[in-house]
Parts: sequence; C-alpha cells; structure tokens
Amino acid sequence: MPGERSAGIYGQRNGAYIQRPRFIAIGEFGPGALIYHEGNRYTIDRVTVPMGDRPGQVATSDVRLCEACGYWHDRVDGADRCENCAVPLHRTLPKLMQLTQVHAEPRRRISSDEEEERLKRGFDLRTVYRYAPGGAHQAQVRDTDGAPLAEVTYGDSASVRVLNLGYRKRDAQDRSGQGFWLDPVSGRWLSEGKAARLAQEESAEEESLASFDRAQRTLQVIPYAQDTKNIAVVRLAEPVDDLTAVSLRYALERGIEAHFQLEDSELESEDLPDAERHGRTLFVESAEGGAGVLRRLYDDEDALALVAKEALRIIHYDEDGKDLDRADGAAERCELGCYDCLLSYSNQGFHRRIDRHRAAPWLVALAHSRTRDESRPEPSTTAPAPRREPASDTPIEAFVRLLADGGHRLPDETATDVADAVFHLPGAEVAVFLEYDGARRLGEQDEYRMMDDGWLVIRAGAEPDWKDTVRAYPDVFGVGRDHRGGDR
Repeated sequence: MPGERSAGIYGQRNGAYIQRPRFIAIGEFGPGALIYHEGNRYTIDRVTVPMGDRPGQVATSDVRLCEACGYWHDRVDGADRCENCAVPLHRTLPKLMQLTQVHAEPRRRISSDEEEERLKRGFDLRTVYRYAPGGAHQAQVRDTDGAPLAEVTYGDSASVRVLNLGYRKRDAQDRSGQGFWLDPVSGRWLSEGKAARLAQEESAEEESLASFDRAQRTLQVIPYAQDTKNIAVVRLAEPVDDLTAVSLRYALERGIEAHFQLEDSELESEDLPDAERHGRTLFVESAEGGAGVLRRLYDDEDALALVAKEALRIIHYDEDGKDLDRADGAAERCELGCYDCLLSYSNQGFHRRIDRHRAAPWLVALAHSRTRDESRPEPSTTAPAPRREPASDTPIEAFVRLLADGGHRLPDETATDVADAVFHLPGAEVAVFLEYDGARRLGEQDEYRMMDDGWLVIRAGAEPDWKDTVRAYPDVFGVGRDHRGGDR
C-alpha cells in the first residue's frame, strides 16, 4: 500500500504491507480489486512478476485439470489420464502464474454504482488439489449392515491451489478467455476492454486497469495461490442432488469444528466436481501447520460417526432422525437453515442451496457407521500375533496409560526389540524411546541407521516430558481430546 508523499523524513512515500492468508488474498487482492485501508480506498493495479529461468521470462506453468474429480496434473508428455480417478484428461489451463505480492494505488473517487458492481461481480475462484507421492490413504465408510455409505481419502501434505480464472460474470461477447492480461515489463494488469471492447460499459475493476494497447508486451495469465495442507476428500456412495451435497458439506464442516473444538478459520470446505454426482467434498486444514484432525476421519473408525452425531445436534435433529424444530432456547422454528446451525457470513453465497432436512438422513446413517481402511489386513480372530506386553507399573505402561487417558492413538506394539513403543502408520513406521532407569540406550549411529531404514524416531524423554512430546507429534499420537494442548 503506497503512503502519502512527504510522509518520510526525506519527502519519500512510505508504504505499508497488508498480509492475508494466501487463499483469501487470491480473491481479495485480485486484479483491479477495490480495497479499503485506514479510511482510504485503493485499487490493485500491479503485481510483482515472478521471473523464469531465462532473463525476461515470466515464470508460468501449464496444468491439466480433471473435470471429473478436480485433481490437477503438471502438463507433461503422456499425462492423458487422471492419476486420481483414471478419467481421460481433456482440459488444459495454460500460463498459470503464482502470486506472491501485489501493489495498490489510491483511488480518490468511487461511485455507488461502482461499489455495487464490485460486490456483484467478484472473481471465479477454483480450488484444485494434488496428493503428495504416497500421501493418499483411503478408507471405506459402511453402515451397521456393511453397506457402503461413503469413502474418505486423507492426504498428508497435499498441494492445494486456488486459481483465479477471471471475473465471475463475463458477458457473452467476452472472448478474452480465462485469466487476466498482464504487462510483464511493468507488472501492471491490463484491461482489454479499453482497446477492444468499443461501446461496451466497463466494470469498476477494469476502469482502474491500464490500457491494453499501450503495453509493449502482453501476456494472458491465470493467477493462483498455492499452499501445502492436510486434506480429506469425502465422496458419497450414492448420487445426490446439489442441495443435499451442499447441505451435507456444511453440516459435516460444522460437526468437525464442534467435535474437535476448531475455530471457523481452522477448517475450510469446497465442492469438487464429480462425474457421477456423488457429492465429492474437499476439507482443508487451513490453520498454519494443520490441526491434525482430518487424519482422524481416516484413522479412527468412530471419528466420522461422532462428527455426524455432533452435526445432527447442530441442525436440530436427534440421533434417530427426529426433527427438534429449533436450537435450544430459540423462539422461532428453524425452517431450512438458521445462523444457529448451517448459515454463516462465510457461506452466504450458498444460503439458497442449504436445506438441513436434506442432510439429516445421511447424517443419521453416518452416525451409525464405521470407517476402515480395507486395504489393511483383517485382525486375526483365532491366533493373535505374539506381542510382548510390559509388566505392570513399568514406565512403558505409564506412557501407554497417559496416551489412553488423553484420548490419543495407542501404540501397535510395546516393549519390542525395536523400541519401547511402535506405531505402524500409513506410510510411516514410528519408534518411540523413553528415558527411565534401565532403559535401552539409543546411540546416535543407531538412530541414523533406523532413519535410513525409513523409521521416524521419537525420543520422548523422561516422564515429565511425555505430555510435551505427545503434543509435538499430533500426526503420530493424534490430537487427543484437547488439540490445543490444555491440561489433561
């Protein structure tokens, strides 16, 4: 944000930086966007252009997008089918440019018509995702009779992108394609309308952009923001209509937030395309570092059921599917949705598509479901695998009891020849070593050797340090009953 002239001691213009989360900034600070800061009005007119490998080259990339599931792929030879759902890839998005920093200029006058146009038009944002190599783990959700209800795919450290494809409402004569025009030399966003759309009225955003015909070079790009997040994709086993998919999406989002005690800003959800209309939904841990709760939907067979029960309570239903009409203490009946259940400021664009009654049957079924990764071997019912149990009152037993009391994941093996506690996690083997009298000594060379063999080695320390160690590794031990690390 530029400052006023003579603001500095030498008469220079001192500016200010405004920071926003990436996925919010891609829309809020889009080309030509009008923003307000400290009582002044500004418009986004320039961008810091990322440089490519060669001098003068803009760093852009082409991607192929799966229209059946929303998965994105780098454009390479031979990439003709989606890696996620095996559907042929037909759509290519050229010249994607990552946004890192934008610049604004003061806007002295904004008419009421321009303000109304700004609010109505907005940007067409599209969320796409890609799992890390070996980072996708799928579990099946079945009811009490074993019938499939849904599937949950959890992704550790997945790449999530939000693309700004252009203005949300393009007129029928707009042939400019997707994205925005850029002067790569100056970094200014360009308005093609100033040169080519004669006799057409321009929007407030376009009026603030530079003329297309004055630029020495032009480049049409699709700006995007990217981050690495933990994600979960939930897909229903049967086709549903749009109202049911949207309503269930927000009911599950509210249920996850309530059950795991998350703030609204710590979890986001997005509709994903689905060729068979099975209500594919993306959940993203938006908090920095992740809250570690989406793994529980895959890893804990009861987690999704508990979330569904919480969601039923939120939408004013009991676990048997009886409509309770309203929230506790509310004077008026909740019809399709209210601000005590599914409606909020952040989803106001979906208010007309939310109907709590359509989500209720699915939530009742999910509330009595079990989630399990069926690719894992079934536990033996005849001869359990031999396992060395710790003697009573040992430090290892005390560590296991601490995990159980805190609602954390319990080890798969204890007191083994490998470590004091061993966890067999999807894509990782974890060895935990405790410090106590008579404990085995793990030398530095032994630790390096285990790491080379693919082990994650955790030195939990002595008993006073165990709680801190457990909180430091939520992906291993789970978030427990209080993911914020309160006194248990």
